[in-house]
Amino acid sequence: MVKYFAVVYQIGKVASTSIVATLNEIDNIEAEQCHFFGKDALIDCVKALVAPEMSDYFFKHNMGQFIRNVSLTRRVDAIRAGGTDERLVVISLTRNPLDWFRSSIVQDIEGHLVNFKSFLERKGVDYVDDGAAVRFALARILNIFSETLEDCGGVDETLKQLKVAPEKVFGHRIPADDITTRRFFHNMLRPFNWFEKHFENTLKLKLGDMTQKD
Repeated sequence: MVKYFAVVYQIGKVASTSIVATLNEIDNIEAEQCHFFGKDALIDCVKALVAPEMSDYFFKHNMGQFIRNVSLTRRVDAIRAGGTDERLVVISLTRNPLDWFRSSIVQDIEGHLVNFKSFLERKGVDYVDDGAAVRFALARILNIFSETLEDCGGVDETLKQLKVAPEKVFGHRIPADDITTRRFFHNMLRPFNWFEKHFENTLKLKLGDMTQKD
C-alpha cells in the first residue's frame, strides 16, 4: 500500500495545526506543517538567526523551526528525486491578509512587545503598562505603514520597490533606520508575496502550472 507524506505548506495562522492533526489520523498518511523549507529559505533563516537585533523570543521560535525544516527539506527532496517509495502531497492555504496579520500579532505578542517599547522610546512616547505600549505603538506603526503603502502606490508597487530599491520605500520615516520595524512591515506584507517567495521558489511550481482535474 502506498504511503503518503503530506506537507501543509502555508503562511501560518490558517488552521494548519488542525489539518495536520486530522491527516495524521488517516492510515498511510504522515503529515507535517511548515512555513518555509528548501535551501534558499533555510539560508535566509540562518541570516536572520545570527542577526543580533533579533529578540530572544523570535530566536528560540525560529531556531526550532529551522532545525525541523532542515530535516523536512532533506525528506521532501528525497521523495521528489525518487529515492523513497513515499508519495508527496503538498497542501497550501491562505487567509484574509488583515485577519492573518491580527492573528500574527496576537500569537507572537511576547516577541513584539520588546520592539514596540523600543519604538515608543525612540518616538518619546510614555506608557503606563504593557497594554498601553501595545496600543500606542501599534497605532503609530500602522499609521507609518499606511502612509508608506500610499506613497508607493499600493501593496503591489511596494513589493516591486522593495525588490529593486528598498532604501527608497520608507524615505525618512523611522523604519529607514530601524531594522525591527522594517521586519514588522515585511511581516505585514507576507500574505501578498509568500506564495511567490516560498512555494514557487522552493517547489519550482507556479500557479499556471497547476490544472484542475475532475
